[in-house]
Amino acid sequence: MKIININSGLGNQMFQYAFILNYKIKGEKIKLDIIQEEKVKCHNGYELSRIFSIKEDLISKKERTRLLGIVFPYKGAEFHFYRLLRKITKTLFGDKKFKSQKYIHEDETLYEYNFNKKYLEIDKNIDSYFYGFFQSYRYFEDIKEEVNKIYTFQDIEEYDQKNFEILKKIRANESVSIHIRRNDYLANDLFKVLDINYYEDAFNFIKDKLENKELSFFVFSDDISWCKENLDFLKKEKVFYID
Repeated sequence: MKIININSGLGNQMFQYAFILNYKIKGEKIKLDIIQEEKVKCHNGYELSRIFSIKEDLISKKERTRLLGIVFPYKGAEFHFYRLLRKITKTLFGDKKFKSQKYIHEDETLYEYNFNKKYLEIDKNIDSYFYGFFQSYRYFEDIKEEVNKIYTFQDIEEYDQKNFEILKKIRANESVSIHIRRNDYLANDLFKVLDINYYEDAFNFIKDKLENKELSFFVFSDDISWCKENLDFLKKEKVFYID
């Protein structure tokens, strides 16, 4: 059996599930661990079932304790005894691991170019728990068609009145979307928050490319009030702030 820890926002969850899908397609039993995500509720919590109707078996708290050991919650994150032990032994003794840790495979990298083929080649007879982001298209390059089928958005129906009206506006215009992420990035030194100049340059680029078209701009953000106050280059444009 292969188990994947599902955590963080929807984009990360999609990478994680696409990764574990490799093993399902090979005929292995898979399970999802969403316990941390349900507890912390990062962004909008666990979303794969709501957005894409994905239905998979979930591990229980008892199974999770057996796999990861005692959980130490800290500032919205979790530290697991076996994972912590693995990091300590790896630091002290290299890649040698205790037997109790043999099924934990942790991708500690965040960026797309960090692809490690070994995570796709674990023997069928070895129960494995995967923890990480697996943010590379190369993890699901060979199962691209299956991934595309699964990640198909449901139609926005008329009874979802507010979103349906926005959809009509997008379809009725030559529409450009602007996405600005701020809140959690402001509190994390790992990520760079883009400044106004970046967005204004992008705006000018699009305007030059589509100079003969009447454009509508749709702004998506986790900080819409900041966008309304600071995107001065949009003041003369037809703009919709999506809340």
